[in-house]
Amino acid sequence: AVLSGLAAGAIVALARRREAAADDHDVAADSAAAGSQPELHPALMALQRQSRERLQALKRSHEQERERSEAHQKAAEHLRRAQRIARVGSWEWHRPTQRMSCSEEVHRLLGLAPGGIHSPAGLLALVHEDDRRAFRRWMLAVARGRSSHGLDLRIRRQDGEEKYVHVL
Repeated sequence: AVLSGLAAGAIVALARRREAAADDHDVAADSAAAGSQPELHPALMALQRQSRERLQALKRSHEQERERSEAHQKAAEHLRRAQRIARVGSWEWHRPTQRMSCSEEVHRLLGLAPGGIHSPAGLLALVHEDDRRAFRRWMLAVARGRSSHGLDLRIRRQDGEEKYVHVL
């Protein structure tokens, strides 16, 4: 009797599943005939909406980043052209690492290939021997934040030409 009760329960459960599947099939068939998708569960619909919104936000963010990158590249090119026209270069010194970065125009003025100066010592090597002491003092003052004036000095380019420059 227990076995037959379990078997009857399983048969009822199977029949209910078949009815639910048939109902789902009928809804899908009715929706297809009407030209629409079957209704999704509300949670699935919300997830789908959130996914679309996130994708749109990512697309907007990507477009904004691309525009910023283009604007940055354009500004960098304008700076390079302005420095070349004015024959003025720029440099940065990261004191803790003793690394320098110089603009293309600094390298051109000094007769070096781009990336040729990496440190104050590299720059000092180009300074005329008689001007090195003044240049060292000036760099020390710059490092301490005490220099508000520039310095005129002579440099010797790699091609041997001597030039006067003003550093700020």
